[in-house]
Amino acid sequence: MSIRILKKTITKTNETPLQMAVEQTSYPVAPLVFAEDSLAAGTYKLRIVAYLPSEVIKPPRFTIENNGTPYTVIAEGGKELMVRSFILDYDYSATLTPVNYNMWSIFIEYGLEDGLQPVDYILTRLRDIDPKTSRGTVTTVQLP
Repeated sequence: MSIRILKKTITKTNETPLQMAVEQTSYPVAPLVFAEDSLAAGTYKLRIVAYLPSEVIKPPRFTIENNGTPYTVIAEGGKELMVRSFILDYDYSATLTPVNYNMWSIFIEYGLEDGLQPVDYILTRLRDIDPKTSRGTVTTVQLP
């Protein structure tokens, strides 16, 4: 793998599910993401808040797309962004739009290997594997 995970914690932060009025959509609630360049050279930190349906019991699974190799996405207005992509997978097999949600806090600290270059943007997606849908957030990497 071209990215080395140094620290990873995934915890559910609430005991009582939160009620949210989410409009009728088949997409998950987009994650909230903060990314920063850490003081150690080539080390980065991600803080992610994800809202998953309360029926989801298992923590989301954190994966790195394409071994961390950056790729280009086209943003609104045609701007090209070089991004590194991370995914939080979970399984919500119910067919109804959820009303109650649990908040999950994810902390990831990672380092680059194999000559991977830093990027200015990361793409973090929350993906329901049943049915396959996703919703993502593009975040700039902040200096410490």
